[in-house]
Amino acid sequence: MAVFGGDYECLWADVGANGRASDGGVWQRSDLKSLLSSEANPLNLPDARPLPGRVMPVPYVLTGDDAFTLTDYLLKPYPQSKMTVEERIFNYRLSRMRRISENGFGILVRRWRIFCTPMLLEPGKVKHLVLAAPTLHNLLRSDMPSTLVDSEDAGTGDVTPGTWRTLTPVWEDFNPQCSNNYGIRAKLIRNEFKEYFNNESVVPWQWRQCGIV
Repeated sequence: MAVFGGDYECLWADVGANGRASDGGVWQRSDLKSLLSSEANPLNLPDARPLPGRVMPVPYVLTGDDAFTLTDYLLKPYPQSKMTVEERIFNYRLSRMRRISENGFGILVRRWRIFCTPMLLEPGKVKHLVLAAPTLHNLLRSDMPSTLVDSEDAGTGDVTPGTWRTLTPVWEDFNPQCSNNYGIRAKLIRNEFKEYFNNESVVPWQWRQCGIV
């Protein structure tokens, strides 16, 4: 499991969990989750602040899929059933952000093909090998063809898939399971981002990309 920044840089990685463990379960036991949950702010994160043009202060957040639990610091999509138009827009905008991590993982696997085959090594050596890859990835980001990652047309929002998608095996999909029992503040933060994406931060193609118009 890893966290990627907006320039495809790997900010954090967790290695060594059982392959059968869900992403949500791995996250619940991770050191980063514990640090983000601490009121002492051991990561020295900036204070919450309003989104441009808004009033309600919101914290800096990560984005995840349905495998994760909605929290004050992690946004996940609205449930697919009975969504409003505004919620569909939020889910679309969230998917654009999550595409960053998809591309980050795709670049890793494209460059280091050891991830495409079983590693016939002791678990301890495999852990060191896997952790070395994100470090090298960050060092080599400047030497990355623009066509390697997905690109989005600024006028239409249409996405041209990066070449890594044709050269890298697709990971097996699964039906994520997690609890939807999250707090009121987490819901308010997600709703604030929803309002922002539907008002101050509108992009002209978002309704068409959602099949609304």
